[in-house]
Amino acid sequence: MTKAIKLKKRILLYGVFCIPLFMVIFCGDVLAAEEHKIFVIKSRDIPPYKDAYSGFREAMESRVYNAVYKEHNLQKFANRTADLVKILDEEKASIVLAIGTEAAVFARRSIKEIPVVFTMVLNPVESGIVDSLKRPGGNITGVCLNIPVEVQFKVLKKIVPHVKSIGMLYDKATKSQVEREARIAAARTGVKLVAKPIYSEAEISSGLDEVFRESDCLWAGVDPKIYNPATARHIILSTLRNKIPFMAFSAQFVKAGALIALECDYYDIGQQTAEMTAEMLTRSTRPHNMPVSLPRKTKLVVNMKTARNVDVDIPGDLLGGAVVYGR
Repeated sequence: MTKAIKLKKRILLYGVFCIPLFMVIFCGDVLAAEEHKIFVIKSRDIPPYKDAYSGFREAMESRVYNAVYKEHNLQKFANRTADLVKILDEEKASIVLAIGTEAAVFARRSIKEIPVVFTMVLNPVESGIVDSLKRPGGNITGVCLNIPVEVQFKVLKKIVPHVKSIGMLYDKATKSQVEREARIAAARTGVKLVAKPIYSEAEISSGLDEVFRESDCLWAGVDPKIYNPATARHIILSTLRNKIPFMAFSAQFVKAGALIALECDYYDIGQQTAEMTAEMLTRSTRPHNMPVSLPRKTKLVVNMKTARNVDVDIPGDLLGGAVVYGR
């Protein structure tokens, strides 16, 4: 009887010491099996992309264990993108992260089987990256930089409360959809939209004159034919001479003299992208079932010198957290 009790105790002690060992081995095997290879393709190395990637990496740490990153700069594979596809195949990536429009366009055209999530992309539908924001199609989805026009108009009305009509110029050949979106946003915001179609850069001056006569301010959508380095100075000086508040689409325009702009929080864009990526990796959600996400955080960019020049008194509470030029 005593020998039997001693034997049971030995077996029990053996189990107590061995179970943790088995657990370590078992967990190690599981973690090894769940290694996620994330193939990162950057359009280029610029500060906004680096901010987004930092946000992505931080958010991924708490969501996906054993993530392994392989980073590649698309510019280094100019005229030999087939080599990049070959490296991707050899790496056996779990998912591809495309940072920037060029990387996302490359991914849509060249990567057919591996899930792709993009970030830091403006107008992904126009670029041919996705079929639509609600139904991306193919094996790709992500987070875009498109700030809804209605959100922009609401901020504009807070900054310039007396606004009754908003003017815009748009490229008739390619931006009619933006004009339609702006018209809907204006109706929802309770203002009138004065939209002038432009067919060539030569019409910009006359278009501005017409818009200035009929509206209280100028709003700019992203439209390279109209708003580009060659035309920016003329447009900004025209708004200043006519004391027309100008809401642009980037901090560069505000720094040059536009009144305000809304910009995305690039770090948070990266975190949003990580959340989508984690869902794909941990829940096996397919990209085509995930609508493209819009930015959830924005920051106001203001030129105070311009505000004084166009007689706009910006409430102090709106400047908290804003990027301010021309103090």
